[in-house]
Amino acid sequence: MDLEENEPRTVTQDFFEYWSNLDIQYHRILGAVKKELDNSDTLSASLIEEILYWKYPGLPSKMNSERYAQYQEAITNIRTGELNTKEKITILEELDGIGFPVASTILHFLEPENFPIVDERTVKALLYLEVIPQGSLYHYRKTINGFLEYRDAILVIKNSSNISLRKIDNALFSFHKFALSS
Repeated sequence: MDLEENEPRTVTQDFFEYWSNLDIQYHRILGAVKKELDNSDTLSASLIEEILYWKYPGLPSKMNSERYAQYQEAITNIRTGELNTKEKITILEELDGIGFPVASTILHFLEPENFPIVDERTVKALLYLEVIPQGSLYHYRKTINGFLEYRDAILVIKNSSNISLRKIDNALFSFHKFALSS
């Protein structure tokens, strides 16, 4: 698919305004997470399932109550411990059924301004826009160092433009889906 002349293709304020969109389900989940975390150090199994389903619709069907209990314990450890970014992502990523894309999604809902959601489309968009060094998709989505490089690149955009991580994520996702996919 070719870009139209008016479609921004450089990382500017216009890029994020053009390519981001409203995600009602995202905002509803974000509100529910905030409400639960105001009263607890973890999330209910039903809200964890909703987050997982939002990221990967087929994933929750593979879950059981024991696995949700492990996720809840990990979330409690993240919320109550003095952990750095690498420790937080590792706690989740090491759980059965969780990779970096899902771990980053859970962390994003826990800390929406500190953790971008890693996704194949957003990584490909950043590679196309030459925001992150050329590398394999596997590196950015499946390794701790790749995730940390991806996060750092997104945070540079956020800090230099004062645009929310969600708007950046949405814009990159949409840019890839509508402008780069054929």
